Amino acid sequence: MTKDELEQILQTEKVDPRSYSLDGGDADDTLCLGHEDGRWVVYYSERGKRYNHRWFSTESAACQYLLLKLRDLSRYSSRLPDAPRESS
Repeated sequence: MTKDELEQILQTEKVDPRSYSLDGGDADDTLCLGHEDGRWVVYYSERGKRYNHRWFSTESAACQYLLLKLRDLSRYSSRLPDAPRESS
């Protein structure tokens, strides 16, 4: 799987684009895919810091891992109850 193929899958599955970055970076509260030093990395970015780095030798393995993590995140968030509404 390539980064472009992953992007198409995420769009088709309507995964919130604010929850991921396929171009690395340090966006807040985001799962990121990057290509650094000849390797692929998936990590969580929060407040300008990177956490839980997972390194891969191939683009395909990194994309598959990120897709799995985003699907898990989507399943979890879809099970959360709606926030209570304020009374007028």
